[in-house]
Amino acid sequence: MTLFQLARAMSRLSPAQQRVITKIGDLSLHGCWRWRGSISRYGYARIRFRGFMQNAHRVLYHLFVAPVPAAKDVLHRCGTRQCVNPRHLYIGTHRDNMRDRLLQGHHPNAHLTAREVKRIRRLATLGYGLTEISRRVKVSKQHAWKIIHYHAWAVL
Repeated sequence: MTLFQLARAMSRLSPAQQRVITKIGDLSLHGCWRWRGSISRYGYARIRFRGFMQNAHRVLYHLFVAPVPAAKDVLHRCGTRQCVNPRHLYIGTHRDNMRDRLLQGHHPNAHLTAREVKRIRRLATLGYGLTEISRRVKVSKQHAWKIIHYHAWAVL
């Protein structure tokens, strides 16, 4: 179902479904539905649902596909943390999630991709300061310094 079809069907949606649809922003060329509501410090879409702040992709999967089984994760096929398109989501285990993160270029214990690490080092060689680098890449100055000096992400 496209966002347009979903908007046309608004009258048939539950109040909870209608509420989450209003938080969907830009559509990407890859079909991602970008969230325009709250974003966690890790880059995931967040929404208050049933009295608790929850990851929006889990809530949308629950509302538009099926309830999420206990001890299961809702994974992104597209690798975009802010995407809430139910067609891009699927149920998997924590192990599946960690495998997908590696395949998408994420270090197992990090929230940066190898591409972002290379960008930090490139900005440093171009003369950008730690404050500007940390603002552009959204990491702390301390972490940027560790990456630049190979105290973190030394494998790259």
